[in-house]
Amino acid sequence: MERMESRYARLESERSGRNRGVREAGAAVWQRGWKRWVILAAIVVWGVCGEGSGRTPVPGAPPPYEDATLYGIYFVDADEGWAVGDEGVIWHSVDGGKSWERQKSGTRASLRGVHFLTPYTGWAVGRREELGVGAVGVILQTRDGGWHWEELGWHQLPPLHGVRFFDERHGVVWGDGSAAFPSGVFITHDGGKSWQGVPETAWPLCRGAAFRPDGTQGLIVGLGGRWGCLEPKSGRVRIGERDTGPSRNWYAAADDGQMPGAGTWYMVGDGGAIRRSQDGGQSWHSLVPDLPKEALAVCDFRACAAFGKHVWVAGRAGRVVLYSPDRGQSWQRQRLEVPLSIHGMYFLTDQIGWLVGEMGVIHGTTDGGKTWKVQRVGGTRAAALSVHARAQQLPLEHVAVWGGGQGYRCAAVVVTRATESSAGIWQQAEEERWRQAWRESGGVALNREWAFPLPLHAQDLTPRQLLAFWDRYQGAPAQDALLRRLVFALRQWQPEVVLADAVDPRGPAGERLILQAIHEAFRRAADPESFPEQWRILGVEPWAARRLYALTLGVDDSVDSSASGSGSVTSPLEATAVHPHVGEAPADMIAEAARHIGRFPWPRRGWTLVAHRRSDVRSGASAGGGADRLTPAVSPSDVWQGIELTAGGAARRPPAAWRASGEITEEQQRLVLVRRRLERLCSPAGPAGVDETSWLAACQRELRQLPEMEAPRWAVLLAERCHHAGEWRKAQALYQWVGEQWPAHPAALAAARWLLRYEVGIETQQQLWPNSGVVPAAASREIPGMTWLHPASNDRRGVDFTAIDWDERSPLFRLHRHLEQELRWTAWGPLQAEDPAIRLSLLAARRHLGRTDQAVQLARRWLPSIPEKASAWAAIDPAHAALAAEVWLVEPRRFLTPPLPIVTARRTETRPLLDGQLEDTCWQHAEAIPLRSYEADQNISERNWQTVARFSWDDQYLYLAVRCAHPVGHRQEPIRPRPRDADVRGRDRVEILLDLDRDGQTAYRFRIDQRGAPAEDCSGDPRWNPKYYLASQAQEHAWVVEWAIPWKELGLERPPRGGVWALQVLRVIPGQTVLQLAPAPGAEISRTPAALLRFLTD
Repeated sequence: MERMESRYARLESERSGRNRGVREAGAAVWQRGWKRWVILAAIVVWGVCGEGSGRTPVPGAPPPYEDATLYGIYFVDADEGWAVGDEGVIWHSVDGGKSWERQKSGTRASLRGVHFLTPYTGWAVGRREELGVGAVGVILQTRDGGWHWEELGWHQLPPLHGVRFFDERHGVVWGDGSAAFPSGVFITHDGGKSWQGVPETAWPLCRGAAFRPDGTQGLIVGLGGRWGCLEPKSGRVRIGERDTGPSRNWYAAADDGQMPGAGTWYMVGDGGAIRRSQDGGQSWHSLVPDLPKEALAVCDFRACAAFGKHVWVAGRAGRVVLYSPDRGQSWQRQRLEVPLSIHGMYFLTDQIGWLVGEMGVIHGTTDGGKTWKVQRVGGTRAAALSVHARAQQLPLEHVAVWGGGQGYRCAAVVVTRATESSAGIWQQAEEERWRQAWRESGGVALNREWAFPLPLHAQDLTPRQLLAFWDRYQGAPAQDALLRRLVFALRQWQPEVVLADAVDPRGPAGERLILQAIHEAFRRAADPESFPEQWRILGVEPWAARRLYALTLGVDDSVDSSASGSGSVTSPLEATAVHPHVGEAPADMIAEAARHIGRFPWPRRGWTLVAHRRSDVRSGASAGGGADRLTPAVSPSDVWQGIELTAGGAARRPPAAWRASGEITEEQQRLVLVRRRLERLCSPAGPAGVDETSWLAACQRELRQLPEMEAPRWAVLLAERCHHAGEWRKAQALYQWVGEQWPAHPAALAAARWLLRYEVGIETQQQLWPNSGVVPAAASREIPGMTWLHPASNDRRGVDFTAIDWDERSPLFRLHRHLEQELRWTAWGPLQAEDPAIRLSLLAARRHLGRTDQAVQLARRWLPSIPEKASAWAAIDPAHAALAAEVWLVEPRRFLTPPLPIVTARRTETRPLLDGQLEDTCWQHAEAIPLRSYEADQNISERNWQTVARFSWDDQYLYLAVRCAHPVGHRQEPIRPRPRDADVRGRDRVEILLDLDRDGQTAYRFRIDQRGAPAEDCSGDPRWNPKYYLASQAQEHAWVVEWAIPWKELGLERPPRGGVWALQVLRVIPGQTVLQLAPAPGAEISRTPAALLRFLTD
């Protein structure tokens, strides 16, 4: 009954929230035709019939509310308060936290912040991942104390992490930001009906905030060392200076609440960092608690609060809450009953306060923290801890069985992380996607380490080189820091079983280093003499886990027996077969979760025993904590064999939270067989010699056998598999069918984004229409000579659009269709309508159809008219710069400086001799374009690695040349014979990105390493194999490479005289740095054009 009521409440909440978004968009859409209004009405239907969370419904799987991580808490008085967290959980108390009841939120989003003005009026905000959209923000409002929660808007804002209202109309929310909204801070003046981002400011990845009591000033902090000051009423901001050293993440802020005056602000973050400002953020001072530096090194603070001169700080710090009675001048340790990480904190007075964190724990105090009492908790430790170098190796399929079907609480640690300088701003929020994937699969919590980055130039190094890089990054021995933090994780989570990456002597360096470290940590975590400050100071007692397992891909995979003991495979799992514990195929259960970690489910994986102890060994029971030999009582057939954990106990969920296993029905078997047939159709080993029409018909027959809510999601997942397998035309056919069959389902949005990107991009059209001819494009004042592909006509001197046969499969028809359906992006919400990626593709479509003036007029509307503001707008991020560049090409006076750097390619009358000498006339007259490093932690001399690129062209070829200097002793002999599509990772290499139509979405990429081994791809597809000429030469102090690329291999009939492309040139020096033609701050540098290439004829 409760489950039915929860579903009804969820649907009612989704209905009211989405109706409002549809009404607002519909007023404009109605003027353009009733057909689009029908689509908007259908969105409401899907919103009511579908899920608010964006997840695939899993029959018989009750959400594990009890151990959902909590992030925010707020009390209106000493009695009544609310706490929010994962699974859309909202806990409510009316007795000061002595008892808690769950309110129905109507969503399974991860709620991160909560605030109430009165006992009746309040807001909760958070984030959820949606198919085809990614992460979106969620805002809930209640006017009756939480009996009913209503979602405000739909797809209005990016993911959110906090909320604060000053009265019924004025409030602030903060969170990630997005490409559409680079600022993660939004202000409302109408009670949340509409929100405005902080204008002309890039302020993303906000995590915590504090405001003065009168609401006039606020401090907002975030990832990557970001912080700034905000005036909520006026919207004025002042962005603070970021740390220049290792990237420090700030997670929480506090204000002392003292008036009048500037008050005192605090912010806390990774690595035990605490800072204080007593002048409104003008200056900051680091506060160092009186703790051993070894103890502080493993502390990552996530919450803080201040009340007058009293300050409290907590986070991932064991059982410790730091307390200062004198504004941080001195510190005391307060003790918690359980060592679970804390994520949120609220103090009503200097005596009454609460903490919330992992496993749904809520601590309360009524004496200022002298004693903390657990008010509720869903579990106190993990049955299994999974430690991996990369999130892609997370064993989601096993967790679906162990956590969802058997109730074992599983936690995870991901050690390495992407860097903003290489992967872009939005990759810094990857931990949130991983955490949701882990949670959706059946796990309880996931943490990502911050001190072990993997920038582009540190990937694919040897273990020794990677350790040396981490040593330089941290300014201290990284191996010791890694071991210390892993030992702390084992002692904090107290698992019975530890899971790690595969034993592979040839595997990635990160995985090998982490496996070695966790093996040593497994032994030393039980030894009281190892890192004694962790139990003496932080209160995490030594812990002896029973077994350590390493991943293996199957029973036939070879295993290093010297490291893995017996080498036999334990708990092998056929992820694509129905499992008796869950009544489903694990691969189907995690299909969407696997997307969040960037891979498809493994079909079969198991575990190899690496180390173990006797079952009776516990902390301090064996000298040195060493691992003992396997006893006969322990069987290698199952990970949990011989481990007794009580259901509903500290490490295992109660049976009511398990998936109903029971007898597998014929219907369950039938659905699994349908999904397997669909996967075979979309696999590289699928049916050969079948045209796309017949193949699509076969997919349609199978998809129609799935439940109505499941079919569109599976269609998108399968289309993604086709795309990654290089079967772009199959992906195109499936995406088109999804858009036609379910035009208002969220899956249609995923389809529309893919089709817009790849059907408009001139580079990818050759992949989708390989049998089409090459014809001149319509007249374009900007890029004469640009072409696209469509069925060739006999007369190639021009295109008569009135005479074209508008075949739905032709490129021209698809371009027109995308422009005709342009208004649907408004119906999907501001996150889509204002996304620069979508705007750039729509501008490119207009230019391809000869509507250049229309494209410029459209771009003008997005830019401020004043040059100073236009230049500031363009400087927000590379996407805004690319949009601004479209206007600058026509009206350069609207800007103080060009939005993107300009480089030139001059026409040459004499072809160069490709010999690697660069002594030809064309190179002497070509512009020398230096590459520079834009890394914040630059430690190398660019003089030793000086790199210069040059461009030239004639009527038949595009010529490229790059000279790469290096210190003595770095010379490598050229490889012979030269391979095709060589693996250039981990080597000194050059990458050139050519975006012919400046859409910022698709491009050709040419790569070559120091040995002269080349590789090419078209928007990530390595099957694109152009024919061109290449020469490379190894010199004593440099290596040189030259290309001559025929225009036809780029899809062009003739050179783009006077045209302009977008491009990027990189040189990746392993273990050192990345040199770039131009910076691309906040973007993925290997995929983002950052300059303009102009073709000159004189």
